[in-house]
Parts: sequence; structure tokens; C-alpha cells
Amino acid sequence: MAASQTSLAEKMMVLLEAGNDCLTRMYHVKAEVTNDARPVFLTEKTYARVVESMVRKFPENDPGLDRIQGAETVRANARDFLEQLQPHYLVFKDQLEWREAAIDVLGEVSKKVNQLLMSLNPFMTRFFLDLMVMYIRVHILMRSVADRKALLSMFSLCHKIKNNENEPNYNRVSLYVVEFENPFKRIQTEFADFSAKIGATLIALKPSLDKMFNLQVLRKDALLSLTVNPDQLTHPAQEPFQFEATLTSHYYAWVLFGFLFIPEQFLNPQPILMVKSMLSEGFLVELHRDVSEPIHADYE
Repeated sequence: MAASQTSLAEKMMVLLEAGNDCLTRMYHVKAEVTNDARPVFLTEKTYARVVESMVRKFPENDPGLDRIQGAETVRANARDFLEQLQPHYLVFKDQLEWREAAIDVLGEVSKKVNQLLMSLNPFMTRFFLDLMVMYIRVHILMRSVADRKALLSMFSLCHKIKNNENEPNYNRVSLYVVEFENPFKRIQTEFADFSAKIGATLIALKPSLDKMFNLQVLRKDALLSLTVNPDQLTHPAQEPFQFEATLTSHYYAWVLFGFLFIPEQFLNPQPILMVKSMLSEGFLVELHRDVSEPIHADYE
């Protein structure tokens, strides 16, 4: 692997690790605002009008507090709310910074690497497709946090009450949340510059995909058999397909999430066949832990 490609691979590895951290932290935000310990301003009627006004005017951070019932209660609890919400706010802020780095690297790889093939540069190909899927997962999971606007608005409001100034990054963070209100349209737009590279990379997986999910072929070729060549059991795997077979769940996500965000590739018949094949394998694609995306509904 050339030095330039090594550098890109290292960047993607770092971003994949950081992206998984983003997923975990956003997952916890989602869990905390849906369980019994959710912030009091989301549950008590005292705050209902303040929260309603903030969400309606989002991303503005000045809901005209003095004119809203419940304002004094917010002022009295601003310090406590600020301490409670700051970790949540930092999740969105850090994810914004990750997103900016990730989309830049995806674009850089698509421009600087001529071909992404499992037979030519398997690790570079895997990292690229994994980062693409990570980018998608992160933003679909963020969209699933139903009270994200209320959390960010209340944090900004309490910061302004206690510090007499706006939080410096709030405008960027709130705009980010607005831009990804519909992550499907937004990501399709962002991927447009390198959709051809994603499409070519995914289509090149079709021969392995056809073999990987065809039980008759696997049996015929004895590719996963432990008894056909028992003397080879202790030897390292030599067949490239044996490496690819360890990535079955990755292939599933690559194809279903990948083609979903580059719909122009369906002018080619191969993506249609690949997606139909993968849709027959399941109804959900994992986002993080027990949260999944109903992928069939996305393709309807």
C-alpha cells in the first residue's frame, strides 16, 4: 500500500473508532430521555409552554422567556439544568466535529484511490465502506432522539441565563441538527460527489455476495467445511473468500445502506438485484446495540 493510501487508511481507522464512540454516546442520550430519569422539564407541565415555544422556534435560542408561563421556574433551576444538560450538548457538538472530518475523508478517498476492490486493497475497501455506513448510522440514530431540540434549546437558554452570553458553538450545533432533520435527503446530497465511487465499489462485491449468501454454492465448494480437508484446519486461511466470509454482516449493511443513499445507481440493473437479495435476508439493519432501522420501509 502506497504511503498516501496508508495515511488515508489510518485516518479512516481513527474515524471509525471515534464514530463508534459517537454512536455509543448518542445511544445513551436517547436512552436517558426515554426512561424514568428523563429531565424534569420534559415531564412536568410547569415547563410545557416554555419547551413548546423553544422547539417551535428552534434553532433560535431566545423564545421570549419573559412572556411565557413557567419562565421563573426555568430561571430558578437554570444552574441545575445546565449541569445536567452539558454532557448531552457535548455529544451533539463532538458528533458535529466528527461528521465534518468523516465526510472530508470519504471525499478524499474517493478522489485519491482509483479503485476500491476486495481483491486489490481489501482493508482500504473495508474501511471506506465501514466509514460510509458509520456516517449513515450516526445520523439516523441522532434523528431518533425525539427530544433533541428541547435538550439543545434548554441548554442554550440556561447557559445564557447563567453566563449572560450564548454558548459559542450553539449556532453551529443547532444548524447541524436542522440540516439532518431528514438524514436521508441530506446524506444523498452529500454523497452525490462520490456516489459513482460508492456504486462501483459496491457492485464489485456482487460475485462474492452471490456466493456468500448462497448455501448451495457454499456446500458445493466446501468453503466453510471443517471435514473436507481436516489437515488444513490449523493452517491460516488462504482463500480470499474466507476473509470476506467473516464480513457477512458488513456486506449486508454496505449494500442496503449504501445503495439507499445513492439512488441514481439504480439505473444499473446490478444494484437492484443486490438490494433485492439483501432485503430477502432480513427486515432490519442494526444502528447500535438494540436500536435498528426498518430497512424495508426505507426502500418503499
